Amino acid sequence: MVRLFELAGEKRGVIIVSDLLSAINAILIIIPYASVYFILKELLVLKDFYVLY
Repeated sequence: MVRLFELAGEKRGVIIVSDLLSAINAILIIIPYASVYFILKELLVLKDFYVLY
């Protein structure tokens, strides 16, 4: 990273912003998977509830 900042020169801020946006994207990409997980979890709980009665 140090060498990258040396090569970037005055554009160092752009690299930092790019890194931050990349980290935010990595966190947000999990949301669809988590949503599907919680929906399936609810559906399976409801299925078990109706089987018992």
